[in-house]
Amino acid sequence: MAEKKLTAQQVRFVEFYCSGMTAKDAYIKAGYKVKNDGVAYVMASRLLRNDKIQAYKKTLEDEQKAERQRQLNSFVESALIVKKEISDIDIFDDEKPLSNVQLRALELKFKNSQDTLDRGGYKAKDEVNHGGTIKIEMEYFDTPDDPEDNDDEE
Repeated sequence: MAEKKLTAQQVRFVEFYCSGMTAKDAYIKAGYKVKNDGVAYVMASRLLRNDKIQAYKKTLEDEQKAERQRQLNSFVESALIVKKEISDIDIFDDEKPLSNVQLRALELKFKNSQDTLDRGGYKAKDEVNHGGTIKIEMEYFDTPDDPEDNDDEE
């Protein structure tokens, strides 16, 4: 691996740089001695053009990208679990009615989960295509005649 060919200072430089520091600041923090900021900027720029530095930088960036993807996948999985748990709650259960606070908490959990899914690229579809048939049964009940309707009978 390219890392073994780098000096300890070069490794620290790349790690500081990949953590979000500017090249100049990473150069100074890695322990390089400089007369002024202009020299640090030039020397850091030279280091960044070094093939071994570039290879190690790419390795670190790939590792960071993979870690961010693992974290995102974990967040998405958690969000899907929360949405499933919320969808399984019967909010119209007369035996266990939910308070307004509980309903608001569920709403916030749902919105947070949806936001996480959206950020993970799991956007909800605007429409659902259904290829089967839906059977709807309705029962009609006779209702007592409206007293106003009885006026016609007199």
